Formats: sequence, C-alpha cells, structure tokens
Amino acid sequence: MDKRILYRAKHINASPKNKHLNGKWIEGYLSDKNYIDAPKLGGELLVDENTICQRAGTVSGQEIWENDICQWTNTIYGKCTGVVRYGKWTQDGSGGEYDGTKCLGWYLEVKRVQRREWDDLVLTDEEAEEEYPDYKRTISLIDDDSWDIQDFAVVGNIFDNPELLEVAKFETIK
Repeated sequence: MDKRILYRAKHINASPKNKHLNGKWIEGYLSDKNYIDAPKLGGELLVDENTICQRAGTVSGQEIWENDICQWTNTIYGKCTGVVRYGKWTQDGSGGEYDGTKCLGWYLEVKRVQRREWDDLVLTDEEAEEEYPDYKRTISLIDDDSWDIQDFAVVGNIFDNPELLEVAKFETIK
C-alpha cells in the first residue's frame, strides 16, 4: 500500500504528447515544486505550482482537496459556504463563553452564510457579528460527526470558481 500524500494541480503543457492535458486537473504525488508524478498518466508532469492542492480526505463520502469550495446547511445559521484549508485555527469558543481551542489540521474557513429569512433561530447579521464574532468561522474536517450540518457538498474550487465566494459574508435568503 502506498502511503504517500496525494496532490492535484493544473497541468501546464510542456510536451506535444501531453497537449490534451493542458489546463486539466491531474492527481499524483508531488515530486518537485512544480511537478506531479502521475503514474496513471505515465510519469512526471509539469504543473502550475500556484494550483497545487493536497488531498484532505473524504467528508460525507465525497473526496475533498485543499482549496475546494464546499457548501452545507447548518441548523443554526442556514446555508454556509467555505474553503478547505490546512493550518492553525481556533475551534469555537462559544461566543466568548470560554476560550477557543487552538488546533492544527484540516478545517473549513467559512466565507459566506445565507440566513433563512423565515427561520427565527437564525441570527441576524448584527447579532452574528456582535454576539459571536468568531463562532463557526472555522469548522474541523476531522470530526464531522460533531458538526451540526446537513447536505454537505463540494461545489468547486478557488481556481475554477472564485465567483462562489464573491458575495457578502452574511445575506438573507427566502
């Protein structure tokens, strides 16, 4: 069993025989800062190093990668959109009730929340920003059983679909 970490990136055409892959996502093992070893495609391929993304795992049966854009429904906030990230982050401190836990690992960085207008359990923009300034801006990708989410889906990535993040942080939907 191969234990190497999988990566994906966009191919840059450097050879006539690989022209059909130009601009397409390829998966494999990072062999240099701008090469991915893709055994299924015949070896090392030149990639755009700015698009290199590490495989984060699976959530709700879906494979996810660093920089993927995901959407889910949170029973408190409504429909959320976030980006898969790796690094240091702070887990919920319940709106200041206690200090958040410092973490290192995969997480979703919440970028947009669409509140349901008819749902009185959903906070207003002002309530969310005032009462819970850091609440659920980051969500762990490791323990998805503890999430209060439904309908998790990968909807794109920051390279191919940046428009999915180009709206206000909080908005109301009907």
